[in-house]
This record gives sequence, structure tokens and C-alpha cells, in this order.
Amino acid sequence: MRFSVFDQIAFLLDLQEMDCSFSKLPEITFIIGKTRYSLQPEDYLVFFDDNTCALGIRPINASTPNCTLFILGTLFLKKYYTVFDSEAAQIGLALLKKNL
Repeated sequence: MRFSVFDQIAFLLDLQEMDCSFSKLPEITFIIGKTRYSLQPEDYLVFFDDNTCALGIRPINASTPNCTLFILGTLFLKKYYTVFDSEAAQIGLALLKKNL
């Protein structure tokens, strides 16, 4: 199955009883076009008040043979500045500067 990285991350979270230990979780990199967009565990986990967490990125079943599709959502948008250009039918992404 193409989602093996996500299965492994979810397994680690379950193994840790949702402990959310960053040291055991990998960086995840998505390639969009020809550009690489990396997320650290603190970028792709959703945290709850009781110190538990969940994986905040989901693969979807609409994938094609050459491409796996994911819902990146607000976690991705918090790290990358995004411009939607509806007239040109394109999206621009750039790493968001910290401490603006």
C-alpha cells in the first residue's frame, strides 16, 4: 500500500499510547511540482489538552497510479505561505517566516 509512511507514523503514535514523542517520528516531505515541502512532527501533529496528539495529515483514496493525494490542511498552511491565483489557475507556496 502506498500509505506505508503514514501507517508507520500512526503505528508509532498508537505504540506510544499517543505520547507524541518527536524523537521517534520522522520529517515528512511532500513534492509538489518540482519543489520539496518538509514538515517536522510538530508541523503534522494535532495536539489536544490532555497531552495526546493525532496525525493531522490524511491520505485520500482518490490517488492515481503516479500520484498519491493527501489532505494537508491547516497544519501545512501554518508553515507555508499560500497564494491562490484563480485567474491563472495556480497556487504559490513559500516557507512562512517565523516571528513576523
